[in-house]
Amino acid sequence: MQNADPALPESGVTEARLLGSDMGALAARLDLIASATHTVDIQYYYWANDLSGRFLMAAALSAADKGIKVRILLDDLNAGGLDRHFAALDAHPGISVRLFNPLRFRFNGLARLVALLSTFVTANNRMHNKNLVIDRSHAIVGGRNLGDPYFGLDHGTNFHDIDMHVSGKAAREAAGIFDTYWTATASRRVSRVIGRSPRRLGRLRAHLRQLEQTVEAQDLLQRLAAFRKDGPPVTLQQVEQIAVAADPPSKAVLRERKDWLGPRIEALIESAQREVLLFSPYLVPGKSGCELLKRTAARGVQVKVLTNSLAATDVVIAHSGYARYRRPLLEAGVGIYEQPARLTRERMHVFGSRKASLHTKSVLVDGQKGFVGSFNFDPRSKSINTEMGVFFDDARLGGRLHEELQGNLNQCLRVSLNQGALVWHNATGVVVSRDAEPLASPGQRIVATIAGLLPLESQL
Repeated sequence: MQNADPALPESGVTEARLLGSDMGALAARLDLIASATHTVDIQYYYWANDLSGRFLMAAALSAADKGIKVRILLDDLNAGGLDRHFAALDAHPGISVRLFNPLRFRFNGLARLVALLSTFVTANNRMHNKNLVIDRSHAIVGGRNLGDPYFGLDHGTNFHDIDMHVSGKAAREAAGIFDTYWTATASRRVSRVIGRSPRRLGRLRAHLRQLEQTVEAQDLLQRLAAFRKDGPPVTLQQVEQIAVAADPPSKAVLRERKDWLGPRIEALIESAQREVLLFSPYLVPGKSGCELLKRTAARGVQVKVLTNSLAATDVVIAHSGYARYRRPLLEAGVGIYEQPARLTRERMHVFGSRKASLHTKSVLVDGQKGFVGSFNFDPRSKSINTEMGVFFDDARLGGRLHEELQGNLNQCLRVSLNQGALVWHNATGVVVSRDAEPLASPGQRIVATIAGLLPLESQL
């Protein structure tokens, strides 16, 4: 890994860096897996069967071929399309694959839907964690799933996000969290759910080798090489106060309200003296979260929140849960910003797409204390799904996150109230829309309106 020291820092010390660049986030994952000497642990909510997803799969397979122990733990809700691939990987003597809270029926999409609906109470609780641990000494924890939309490679919508690369003590904490989930009762061996397929392992190898010869793959390899050569150097900085934390896996099956992340994030916001920056792609604060933000603003703290506009969101019903809180938050003095659906011409080359969606889930307090992870400010993250992230208190790391978040705010629409009407302004203050969700299609508006009339908030 470019300029990275693979040696484990001394006990109790953590070094960290933010991964804000989409290409840098992919390069970091590939390079860390390639640098592994003993173990690779991969824990994700979603692993796409696309270009970057297959690149990462090939990297894991290559590591196992070198004698490195590879463990893969995936939430099962989105794993159906990769059943054959994971059954093949599990047949490798160096790879073990487990599924979290697996669905019983998996023959096709309809069967999976029937399984989800028939066991909704338990099947609705998912593992939303994102965690990659190398040799128990380096880890990437954050909000990105594995797939083209999360690395700026999709031809449709891309989800910009932030991860944290940590080493030392915090990486060992991430490793411990992986172990806890790996041995949880909700984690089932893929061989018991799907079966193993040694013959398919050979087919998967051939498929991945063919992938490397495609024009699309060669282009990505060139972009990765250019980033490694000309991109910012990999520099990990020592951080004194930092910790990796996660909900217990029992949250997904027993609903035990103990040691959950939600109260810690609320306490972080409550501690603010000057400024709160809250980024959440699905912002459904609920009554308690709304009161927290209003109370914080009433103390004279500058509170700014960023979420997706209706046109930019990939979950329209979630926007309906946010929209009902927009007006009271604005009236309380909370600054609200929304991610526009379309990118400026200057950013199109970064994402390779004309549409962007916010996926960053971060909180920064007073420019120094913060959280980066998978936690959305909504009921699902608070009470249903398991979540994970990094808490820190460090001026340099806070300054770097502030720079990243402020850069996003400068590209977004600011929402205000003018004589009771909602008004959207661009970065230069020009009014873009009045009382109408900018760039949203009629279909999006209809779905959001209907969803807003239904009692869905607890599931959003």
